[in-house]
Amino acid sequence: MDTKLLCAVEEYRNGRRLHAPAYPKTEKIDEEIAAVIDQRIHVGMDEESLYELVLRYIRRLNNDNFYRKNGNLNEAAFYQQALIDKSTWSELRWNQVVPTKKTLLKLVIALHLNEAEATELMHKGSSSFDPKDIRDQIILALIDLRRYDICEVYDVLEEYRLNGPRPFENIYTMH
Repeated sequence: MDTKLLCAVEEYRNGRRLHAPAYPKTEKIDEEIAAVIDQRIHVGMDEESLYELVLRYIRRLNNDNFYRKNGNLNEAAFYQQALIDKSTWSELRWNQVVPTKKTLLKLVIALHLNEAEATELMHKGSSSFDPKDIRDQIILALIDLRRYDICEVYDVLEEYRLNGPRPFENIYTMH
């Protein structure tokens, strides 16, 4: 299918007139043809949601603990290991609320993301790494060192929280 035609049709449907029409105007567009064109224009253009991005990264981990015997993904095993509660996961799944930065940081660690992937995930969750935030600096350093063990991350964060120059909230609440 000619992409110029698809673009011209989309421009027309959006009410924008082209300066020099690439194709002659027709009096009437068949509704079925318009529906097919609309479908083809939008194939692959739907943006991946945060939940879909997380699922893609979970599959990439290739951890047998995250799969059931029938081969389906066991999301509960993942979010429990990431120390994310069921209600937060459900809200993330159904795109009900914007997740907290704390939840996003837990996902970054649990998914073993590199810095670029972590930045993308944070952006999808309407957050970002703050270069002035000590907690973010620590998380980025741990990512750079490829240290993703939750207990280890907790210990490092707790050490800096207690002895660092500025107090912050640890992303994990372990006692």
